[in-house]
Amino acid sequence: MIANLKRTDRNMPVKYEVWGLILITILYLLTLWFNTPSFVYTLIGSALSFYFFPISLLIGDTQNSKLPLVDILSSLILSLVVILAAISLYITEVLLLDITILIALVSNKILLFHYIKSSSNRIVLNIAASILVIMCAFPF
Repeated sequence: MIANLKRTDRNMPVKYEVWGLILITILYLLTLWFNTPSFVYTLIGSALSFYFFPISLLIGDTQNSKLPLVDILSSLILSLVVILAAISLYITEVLLLDITILIALVSNKILLFHYIKSSSNRIVLNIAASILVIMCAFPF
């Protein structure tokens, strides 16, 4: 069963990663607009963040090829973005949090340009994460 979870191509993101980010972005929007309980986002966001950083790297096919450093950084930034969104629901108007969100936004944009240049399919993940970071940086 675990063999079915392994990726054969590191450039092709698993569909669940993209749908997870879309789900978490919609849930963040619902939390802001309709006062959905923040703990729901926190629970789902924590699970997704835990998936992005350690788990997605472990289930990747690392035996045949080494994992590129850019993919590791991308997974780390995606995990950071989801956690920062959860923190921004509880803590507002803190300069350190705003600076951290802007650093995540800039680093995500740099990775986005790298994936555009390398014609990678992982660009979809970075675009979805960019939308989430922009919603955290500029709440409405």
